[in-house]
Amino acid sequence: MSILQDQNYEISRSEVEFKLLRVNEQSVLFEAIFRAGAWPEIAMKINCLKRDFYTLLDNLRLLENTHLSILEMHDPGIVIYHIPQFGTYYYPSFGPYQIPENERHEWTPYYELIFMLDAGEKNTQRANWRGPALSLAVTQGQIEAFVASLKKEVSDHLWFSPVQYNRS
Repeated sequence: MSILQDQNYEISRSEVEFKLLRVNEQSVLFEAIFRAGAWPEIAMKINCLKRDFYTLLDNLRLLENTHLSILEMHDPGIVIYHIPQFGTYYYPSFGPYQIPENERHEWTPYYELIFMLDAGEKNTQRANWRGPALSLAVTQGQIEAFVASLKKEVSDHLWFSPVQYNRS
């Protein structure tokens, strides 16, 4: 199990956990669990190709803080949106705004990640890329540790177990 916590966890109590359930040569079955303090835990089992799982993890490490990013696997289940810290934002009452290049050194770099589970896949086994989401602000170091932990867990645990996915 690997957990990615919000950088202000003491306040938000928000975290995403990826718990590996089964790994074989071709696929990974994992459970994505969202926790946010007093709200109920939300979980979903996701089955995907192992190479897609690795691609998702590798892409998570390569995010740039000036570009909007969408990370998804070929198989439905989870999407990760990245909102750039230094991108151009549009405020309806103000207009476009971007933190000037010369002021960026004053900010502690972080990545705003929105993890979203596919409710259509969970409920009807038809992907619709809509569902519950959890937003986390994390550092590059947290992302690196999360990815390294998951990759180590995948390589250490090539086993088979009779687990059904997307059943509550």
